[in-house]
Amino acid sequence: MQKYESLARELLQAVGGEANVQQVTHCLTRLRFTLKDDQLVDKPYLEQHPDALALVQGGGQFQIVIGHHVADVYASLLEFSKLNQSDGSKSDSGSLWNNFMGIVSGVFQPSMGVLVATSMIKGLVAVLSFCGFTAENSGLYVLLEATGDGFSQFLPIVLAINATSYFQVHLFTGVALAAALLYPNLNLAQELPTFFGFPISLPMGGYYQTVLPIIIAVWLASKVEKWLKKVVPDMVKFFLVPLLTLLTTAPLTLLLLGPISVTLSNWVGDFFQALYHLSPILLGLILGGLWQVLVLFGLHWGLIPIITIQMETKGFSPLLAIITFVSFSQLGTVLAIILKTKDKHKRRMGYPMALSALFGVTEPAIYGLSLPLRFPFLASNLGGAIQGAYIGWTATHSFTMGGLGIFALANFIDPRGRDLTNLIQAITAMLLATASGFLLTYLAKFPDSSEVTEEKQNEQSLHSSVYIMSPLTGKVVPLEEMSDPVFASGTFGKGIAIQPEQGVLFSPIQGQVTSLFPTQHAIGLLSDDGAEVLIHIGVDTVQSQGEGFTALVSVGDSVEPGQALIQFNQEELERKGFDLTTAVVLTNSEAYLDILRTNTDETIPGEVILTAIKTTHL
Repeated sequence: MQKYESLARELLQAVGGEANVQQVTHCLTRLRFTLKDDQLVDKPYLEQHPDALALVQGGGQFQIVIGHHVADVYASLLEFSKLNQSDGSKSDSGSLWNNFMGIVSGVFQPSMGVLVATSMIKGLVAVLSFCGFTAENSGLYVLLEATGDGFSQFLPIVLAINATSYFQVHLFTGVALAAALLYPNLNLAQELPTFFGFPISLPMGGYYQTVLPIIIAVWLASKVEKWLKKVVPDMVKFFLVPLLTLLTTAPLTLLLLGPISVTLSNWVGDFFQALYHLSPILLGLILGGLWQVLVLFGLHWGLIPIITIQMETKGFSPLLAIITFVSFSQLGTVLAIILKTKDKHKRRMGYPMALSALFGVTEPAIYGLSLPLRFPFLASNLGGAIQGAYIGWTATHSFTMGGLGIFALANFIDPRGRDLTNLIQAITAMLLATASGFLLTYLAKFPDSSEVTEEKQNEQSLHSSVYIMSPLTGKVVPLEEMSDPVFASGTFGKGIAIQPEQGVLFSPIQGQVTSLFPTQHAIGLLSDDGAEVLIHIGVDTVQSQGEGFTALVSVGDSVEPGQALIQFNQEELERKGFDLTTAVVLTNSEAYLDILRTNTDETIPGEVILTAIKTTHL
């Protein structure tokens, strides 16, 4: 523990000392500092520090990547300092908001690609609906709706899987918690009994599609599970820790979050109902600006009964008109990020997100781009406020509760005659929302977490490098120490070896699958930068005849960094006596001036393990 304390003291001093730190948290590999003055950070010292694997700055945080022992370093840091100790006199709402947004966006990131894909399918369903296809007359509509909407409906299960990794909880404990929240007998029941006098109440729409309840539940489970592991005897930990964790966390989540959500939702509905009678313009400004936040916290359900009553009694709804085009503010924000960012990955993600937002599906844009970047999310809310105030000022109404996104314009056609004023005002609001979100985002300065900054690009003018990420979680060993003499001798090229700790192989590059061995124990990749990468899982694993290996890609497939390529049953293969030390080599090593290997002992997917230097310009 002494070595961790020494490292913690060195890192704390390098970020400007305890007086410069507002708050410190950690994730799987990083210490995350919220600092008062970033200028006090001794970056040259940290860049040379052997335990500081990488520095990341953005979103109001200064992050130091130090590896899997980050929890020990964090614990030592809190022991000798007064950081994160509340004396009741200080409040740091900014850092709390940043930390909260960081957790939410961090939990979404692993599933972002699939979320974008299913959202695009939902957009296609919206197009079919506009063309007259429904679940009653089209089998294609039914199949696509299930494919696109199923992921959203059961989103808590997806987030539970991601959150268990984020909060370090047993995977299936998180899945069990999500299943409890989505249990049909709870969500479909007309009336639920009490639990020793405590009401069991759910949000109006149940827990389907919700975000925060499962994140809170898994976070709570992490605290309970951590404590139980300390006190439960080893011989019964296997079943008793998850048993007690679930018996504690699931009831608390259902008994507390449900009633709280219902009460707050009712308050929200009452507030905006009163605001509607006070000032339509003020209503539009506040509701339009807060709509995305209300949805994020699941507090928007209190407005649904009011909108329904307005439709039934008046034949139109001013409230529905205000919230309809908030999604276009998010669209404008995404378009601005696409044009402004230097991060190719963000730009590439932005195009399908913008298309989804055009059809009214904004979850990918919110959780994948604007929320992690912080200010763009604020800009989209301001854009929503501007268009909301315009709708309130012009008394624009929505006459039906039909389509979303661009197709929602049909909701604003007045059925009582040929007057197109209401529709023209709706189109104006849509364009105003888009323009507001775009301009507020494009003209503002916000952290762009592109991997290569202008400063680094200037530095790299001396050498052009190709970066190979780690495809595995595990221990790093020199390639020369492999028991396989072919790889150890460098016959296939220079590289590195990893002793895996988890049975999933991820893509270390962006590129294409060029070869896949029939036994699925080895894969060849070609990066967009021209690097030819061979990954061979284990020594002599070809003798397994493919048993224990499952390929998730095929030859010719395009792959992204961090995409799962192969699953392997580590426990079964090791039980059969296989050495699973995995070789990661550049088979065209001769094309590079030098290949630098990471100096770390442990690695996780996404960390750079090989740097291939291509050319120099003197």
